[in-house]
Amino acid sequence: MANELLKKVIDLTQLPTDQVTEELERLLEKEGVDADHVSLWELRQVLAKYIEDVFKDYEDILSGKKKDDVDDDEPQFRLVTVN
Repeated sequence: MANELLKKVIDLTQLPTDQVTEELERLLEKEGVDADHVSLWELRQVLAKYIEDVFKDYEDILSGKKKDDVDDDEPQFRLVTVN
């Protein structure tokens, strides 16, 4: 991943670089976005969808719903931090 935008975003998270890099690459690939040429707009779209998915998963957990269709490529748990 050579994109300077992604390097900056990864650095600003102050989270483990390898984990954030892997997660961003997975998300971008899932949405069909080339990590080496991602624009700020594309990154915002991918991260907005990711946040929506995280909140939906959290709502499902709180309501006791189980995820029936588990994608093998998708991790069971998401890396989420709250400040």
